[in-house]
Amino acid sequence: MSDQDQRTELPLASVHRAAGGKLAAPDGFETVLGYGDLAAEYEAATSTVGLFDAGSVAVVSAVGKDVADYLNRRLSQRVVELSPGAGVRAFQLDAVGKMQADLEYFQVAEASALLVSPPTQNGAELAQLCDKYVFTEDAKFSDESDQWAAFALVGPRAAEAAREAGFSPPELDARHAVSGDSHVVRSRYFLDGLLIVVARESAREVWEKLLKASSTAGGRPVGWTAFNQARVQRGMPWWGIDVRSENIPLEADLMDGIHTNKGCYPGQETIAKTMNLGHPAKRLVGLVFDGDDVIETPAPLQLKERQVGTLTSCVFLPKLGKVCGLAIVRFLYAEDGMEVFTESGREGIVRTDLPF
Repeated sequence: MSDQDQRTELPLASVHRAAGGKLAAPDGFETVLGYGDLAAEYEAATSTVGLFDAGSVAVVSAVGKDVADYLNRRLSQRVVELSPGAGVRAFQLDAVGKMQADLEYFQVAEASALLVSPPTQNGAELAQLCDKYVFTEDAKFSDESDQWAAFALVGPRAAEAAREAGFSPPELDARHAVSGDSHVVRSRYFLDGLLIVVARESAREVWEKLLKASSTAGGRPVGWTAFNQARVQRGMPWWGIDVRSENIPLEADLMDGIHTNKGCYPGQETIAKTMNLGHPAKRLVGLVFDGDDVIETPAPLQLKERQVGTLTSCVFLPKLGKVCGLAIVRFLYAEDGMEVFTESGREGIVRTDLPF
């Protein structure tokens, strides 16, 4: 369970229930687990296009002429001089390099940006974190999570479905586009697919358009269970699940959120020292388990009665026909083929080559 507060019910909860969707809060955020055909949902998310209600994502607006300059001094990524349409992943780190937030920064206009974070991040806390060291700067951060609905299109035909529904995906060299009153972004959190952020009052209308477009492209709506299978298969860690406030980004090889030539941000010394030493103390790996039962997470991992890491995500992967997971283990044990065990004695084989 995430340490974030559970969110309010999804805007389209009644629509999902009417379609056979089962709602729950598996990691502290409201989501649709699935619609009754997991195999078909997984196939859509990995082979055609899956439509996922991501309505619990954190959405923070950043407005003011000093926003980019201020955040450039606070974040692990370079955000100054980005042109509208550009976007980057970035982290808020503490003084010793541990993660406080994982976010995507999208430049909307010259003095306006949009910050998006996974559902496991609380929008109000993210806005407060960004605002914490604003003194004389013209920079204002507002949690707008409850004003928007968000739908993710994942899979190889995501862009096709978006266009069919009337949305214009970003150009290939960009990550953000405004399509009418909506934001369309390429999001790492959603398997490099498209996240469409729309005014909450338009949620049902937009969902129906996307649903029809996804069907035309050979896809279907998918729940968290199928999406999570696809996420683990890609070896993509999520904030609040696989990486938390005790981790530094390098432990999960999250180099896409770090600008290696940018100086003067909290935690930079730890990041630079770790990179210069060659490796962090822990590392994200994949695990392939014997047996058919999915393991409840987080779960300690051990070897010869010594704890060596934590299993953070665990799913059944139809592609392999195996139970697989993501884990943070001590670097010494992050070796391909290494055997580790759960407390109950379940054997897992380390995979360092991800995706699965």
